[in-house]
Formats: sequence, C-alpha cells, structure tokens
Amino acid sequence: MTMSAEGFKIGWMEWEEIEPYLPQLIDMETDLIVSYHYPDIVPPVEYVRQSVARLQQHMENGNTFFMGIRDGETLYGYCWAYTATFIDELRWHERSRYLRNEVRGRGYGRLFSKEQEKKARLLGVTSMSTSVAVFNNRMKNLLMSEGFEPTRIELTKRL
Repeated sequence: MTMSAEGFKIGWMEWEEIEPYLPQLIDMETDLIVSYHYPDIVPPVEYVRQSVARLQQHMENGNTFFMGIRDGETLYGYCWAYTATFIDELRWHERSRYLRNEVRGRGYGRLFSKEQEKKARLLGVTSMSTSVAVFNNRMKNLLMSEGFEPTRIELTKRL
C-alpha cells in the first residue's frame, strides 16, 4: 500500500477493503459501461450489482485482482483485472479501469498500468490484454504509448 502526495491510499485491495465502497463501485461501473463502452445502453442496476458481487468469488479463486485509489470515504478510481490461460499462455486481462473526474490527468492511469505489469510479471504472466471502445481515444492512446497493440476489433449489429 502506498500513499500519494494527495493523501490517497493506493494499492491492491482485498475483498474486505472493497466492501465499504460497493455502492460507489456499482455507480462507477455503471458510468464506465455507459460513458466508455456502450453509450446507447443503460444497464439495469441489478446487472451491474451482480457483476460486482461476482468480484468476491473471483478474488477468492486467486486469479482476480483489484487496485484502488481511496481515502476513508471515497473510492476515486480502480482497476480490476484477472489472469486466465489464453491458448497456451497465462495472460493478464484488464477487465475495467475507472477514474473519477477529479483525479483524471494526474498520472493515476499510468500508475495503474505500471502496477498491473509488475503484478503480472510476478505471477509469470507472458502477455497482457484489455478491450477499449473505438471512440475512447484517450485510453487507446495511453495503452498504445505503453506498448499495447491492436489485435482484433469487435463488431456488433443492433437488431
């Protein structure tokens, strides 16, 4: 656990440390879905609540990791990632990353990237991946500046 110059606690969190922030995490995940992935879809709160509830089970399995930026009352940002076998290698996959407006542009996105890579290397991971919406240029640029390369594009069709 580290402290930032702004007095935030920053580091990998256990489930018990995440629990007090669950309502905030549900709100943040909802905003992430709408603002950065699917702006034409507002997910039902229950869908997001169930996704967040599964985080505990995944963390107990030992392959899911959650890093947060927080103080005693507020979760300001997080990254949520997991490891899984992809074809024949262990891969780190960033499931989601979110920063509240008030902490964006302060280097926390790069910090998340750096810390995820450190953790992945410690676990023997040989590649990292994530998904980014085509319109999210800020995130694409950040990731590409850190060595990520596009490998596929998801195509969808509304019926």
